[in-house]
Amino acid sequence: MAKRNSNQQSLKQAIDDLLGIYHLRKGVDQAAVAEAWQQVMGKAISNRTQRIQLMDGTLRIYLDSGVLKEEFSFEKPRIIELLNDELGRDVVKLIEIY
Repeated sequence: MAKRNSNQQSLKQAIDDLLGIYHLRKGVDQAAVAEAWQQVMGKAISNRTQRIQLMDGTLRIYLDSGVLKEEFSFEKPRIIELLNDELGRDVVKLIEIY
């Protein structure tokens, strides 16, 4: 029987470590948030979204609807919760709506 190495880690942890070492985490998080936005908000809202940008935990959402901007300004905590639940970890800390 082969001996197991005592410093084994999960594949998820190994990938997370590599993303950190090669400074790829920001790009992966940006892509993941964009996908989560479409999943959580649905097609109608995604179509009204001009752009989303993630910078240091702050998600900037650019919408083309004044009504949505107003509505989302009251729902920021809920949107953060939904996105982070979809992502499986706390990526979004703050939301700014433009």
